[in-house]
Amino acid sequence: SNMTGVVKDITISPLVPDNATNKEETFYQNTKWNEQYATFLETDDFQQALIMQSIWTVGKGFVADPETTVILDHVTGWGKDSFHDVIFNQNLVSKLAGDSFAEIIKDEDSNILLNLKPIDPGTMKIVCDKQGIIKRYEHSAVDGKIIKFEPREIFHLTNLRIAGQIHGISVL
Repeated sequence: SNMTGVVKDITISPLVPDNATNKEETFYQNTKWNEQYATFLETDDFQQALIMQSIWTVGKGFVADPETTVILDHVTGWGKDSFHDVIFNQNLVSKLAGDSFAEIIKDEDSNILLNLKPIDPGTMKIVCDKQGIIKRYEHSAVDGKIIKFEPREIFHLTNLRIAGQIHGISVL
């Protein structure tokens, strides 16, 4: 059959993943977060699809030993959440933004988890070394200060991280 003019050729430009560079530090910050968030809020079908995916992923809860369950039952996020709410939020945001972040708050003496406090993904910068290993996170606070976190201080979920990329990919 003759398909000339019926099926259009497409051209896809090659891309290189956002890998670590040969510099001492490579940075990544999601500069599209505000646009991604607006799309989520303004597109009902897309919003419901992401919400349903998160319900499916985290909706059955978790199974843990009694000691861990007691610890997780005390996680309150921003003060009114449950552990389930925090994980639901982290999952949904990782799909929407590519990455989600929460500050891990532990008791200084016992090192027991006290809380996971979600952080706006548009305010977090991932800092990697030459090998692509996360060195630290930098949070731009509302007052303009930069707060630095060690990797062990941030709960970080990524979505669709491919090859050596230093960040996840939004479903958008």
